[in-house]
Amino acid sequence: MYSHEKDKISYSLIILLMVFSQNTMLFSPLAEGNAGKIRTLVYLMVLAGLLIKTVIRKWVSKSLLLSFVLFAGTVILSMIIHVDNGAEYWLIVMLISLFIIMNYNISDFSRKYSLLMRMLCILFLLGYFLLSMKPDLVLSPTWLRLEQNGIVFEHSSMLYYYRMGIVPIRAYGIYREPGVYQMYVILAMLICLYSKKKFMADFLVYSLAVLTTHSTTGYICLLLIYTVLVLKMLALKDKRAVVILTGIIAIGAVAAPRLINSILNKFTATGISAHSWMSRFASFATNIYLWLKNPLFGIGMNGILENFSDVTQNVFGLNAGGVAITDDTNSILIFFAAYGLIPGLIFCIGIWKGIRKIEKSILCDLMVMGIFICLFAGEQVNNTCYPYILIFSGLGAKGLSATKKMPYKRMFRNRIGKEHDR
Repeated sequence: MYSHEKDKISYSLIILLMVFSQNTMLFSPLAEGNAGKIRTLVYLMVLAGLLIKTVIRKWVSKSLLLSFVLFAGTVILSMIIHVDNGAEYWLIVMLISLFIIMNYNISDFSRKYSLLMRMLCILFLLGYFLLSMKPDLVLSPTWLRLEQNGIVFEHSSMLYYYRMGIVPIRAYGIYREPGVYQMYVILAMLICLYSKKKFMADFLVYSLAVLTTHSTTGYICLLLIYTVLVLKMLALKDKRAVVILTGIIAIGAVAAPRLINSILNKFTATGISAHSWMSRFASFATNIYLWLKNPLFGIGMNGILENFSDVTQNVFGLNAGGVAITDDTNSILIFFAAYGLIPGLIFCIGIWKGIRKIEKSILCDLMVMGIFICLFAGEQVNNTCYPYILIFSGLGAKGLSATKKMPYKRMFRNRIGKEHDR
């Protein structure tokens, strides 16, 4: 009974973090009304609950706490130097991530996330195929309709999608754009790969979900994941590796021309259609340019918000058909540009060490790191828990679960007592 109650709490926590996120359409910065206040209130309530749980347990991980102090402390120092107030929400998310690792077995927590994501993917796939067969099908009354730069976004009970000229329907899930949806699916796919023995049925669901986003980043990450899968199978001398490798080659031969054409079209597009590749380029070049203004402490998050569009247009000469480039999507370089060298390095090192604690093959590690670089360079994830959970797992926890604990009262004494097991 106790275990069942713990499972319900874990699932509820994951659902709250998934739904009340800046990456969903309902609670994104684009959402109207009090969505932002509601989102922040929910996260503060989650943080308070986790803090109470930590105090009741009377255990903290010294290494995790020190990692958090170093990471968050350098961000706060930069905020003080620049009189900047752009990272309060990030700090809340960091704290939630820290307390999740302290209070939950992260391997089990991750598997629950993967299961929920699989259920959502099945629902969204159903909606996608229904709308593909009958585009004018009304799954439910459209109660949310947004228009940005000529792109119409509509919400139904099954998924978000948009229409623009001959562009096909793209699955959004509950998220603000297809690139964000595929990122969450790829994350669930990686968890599935490293946590389940029988995962091919799940892989099929996740693969179809990524394909329905029509996301170039998603396609690249999908190819890398299947490459990691084949390498792992070859290392185990699994005969299925040959079959899967043959399938990848066959599908790649069919899909490669379309993928290459899609990539070339993005980089040769003009006007508003060029917004995608210009945003990605600006997120790389402009963030480096701004970081070099103050390499040690960055320019603050408000400094990025104030200068990103101007630098992109005036220094690099980029605008999409007269529309200013405002989307800063490179989560890795944002840390360098906003808060300087130390937080940026901690972000990168934490991700790498987190990966190394999951997989010991250096080749597979590099490919998984490549997947995370693709994901984090293409979408803004600094406002979600998932990268910080991986970072703190890498910097402070034993494996993916913080197993070494000590009573929190000892943290503030001069003498260091013997660490106790969880």
